[in-house]
Amino acid sequence: MDKSIVADNNELEQLREYDKDFDYFNDNYDELYRKHRNEFVAVKNRRIFNHKNPLKLLEILNENNVDPVHTIIEFVKDKRNSTSLVPGI
Repeated sequence: MDKSIVADNNELEQLREYDKDFDYFNDNYDELYRKHRNEFVAVKNRRIFNHKNPLKLLEILNENNVDPVHTIIEFVKDKRNSTSLVPGI
């Protein structure tokens, strides 16, 4: 079997999982906002990791054998302190 095809299949599966986690983050943003406002949140396989300090979050991910490169990591900002110039964002 061609190794490049296996690698492509693995990469495709990683992209699918990343996409599912991204959807999970967006679909559950209101709950994440209530529980983790002003914290960094990581989503991997629909599992939530959080911390106010991004370096501590990376430590938590490492302790749980989660590769941050293949993980959704976002800051859940307080809507009142948003500096966005676009209304509603």
